[in-house]
Amino acid sequence: MKELRGYITIARTMGSLEETPIWIDIKDKNSGVLACRTKITLEQYANALTGRAEIPCSMEFNDSGLVGKVRLYKKVTVPHSGNSLYGDKNAVKKHIEDSCPDVIADGWEPYLDDFTNMHRHTENGMKVQFQKYVDADSEEAIAKADGEVE
Repeated sequence: MKELRGYITIARTMGSLEETPIWIDIKDKNSGVLACRTKITLEQYANALTGRAEIPCSMEFNDSGLVGKVRLYKKVTVPHSGNSLYGDKNAVKKHIEDSCPDVIADGWEPYLDDFTNMHRHTENGMKVQFQKYVDADSEEAIAKADGEVE
């Protein structure tokens, strides 16, 4: 098995008649993505807490390929002419791709909602966050660990 650092959250639904109201989430620390979610009943949860083994449950696994990767992010000021692209995600995406071809070519994905959020407005354009996922042993991931990148 491959060992990764992560976070665990145990939660329950409130005021619901759901059959499996307890869920356990395991989140990959480096990528920030949900790796696994387990759903169980209150009785199964009590049995697990009191030392019973192999309690039946349902599980959802993240098979996106992002678990085990490192999430990198950076903010880029995207020029904005003042015309409203609000509500038109395709136009926003095209504008960002046209304005930042080098960033896009390097595998960075923009968070499109940043472009239409007026709190992200600067004198020179809109501050848009970009992210990408890289292998944990890549130069970019190592640079992040060394504090060289955002």
